Amino acid sequence: MLQELCNIYLFLITPLFAFQTLELSPDINTKIINKPSYLLGEFTQDEAYNKFKNKEFIPLTKELKSFGFSNDSLWICFEAINNSDKELFLSLVDSSIDKVTLYKYQNNKLLKIEQDGLFILKSNKNLENFVPKFYLEKSNNPIVYLLKINSSVPLSIEMLIGSNSDIINSQLPEIVILFIFIGS
Repeated sequence: MLQELCNIYLFLITPLFAFQTLELSPDINTKIINKPSYLLGEFTQDEAYNKFKNKEFIPLTKELKSFGFSNDSLWICFEAINNSDKELFLSLVDSSIDKVTLYKYQNNKLLKIEQDGLFILKSNKNLENFVPKFYLEKSNNPIVYLLKINSSVPLSIEMLIGSNSDIINSQLPEIVILFIFIGS
């Protein structure tokens, strides 16, 4: 019986979690200008931003990429314009990421710094913030989103831009399977 459940999980359920590197929810008015790219290493936020501007980052493929274990920080960067009427978020689909710091730049000026992740304490941890997620700024001008990711688990970067309900819906199969396998 247990083997059958494991087979069902591996062959039928696991493909449901196969995302592209950056997936946009349907019916949103967001334009990705510079596609996501990455760099591994220990840099200050300004050094990483300058490396992105100087095109030293490596473009991410459309397909999901695994980075395995690394003691170095993983930097992910992309540029977007959000003209949507909806409140949109950038979500990292992996709930086991230790810490993500997001730096938002516009016109070469730092707008905001935000943090999320497994090791970031929040008083309201619930289903809505089960995965690291950040507000996508509304703007007619491009905003650079620079993420610094630190984690003690193997990393595969899956990102979703969508509404809060889109993000929760993308996580439901994983949450259900988690509860089945832990016996809740």
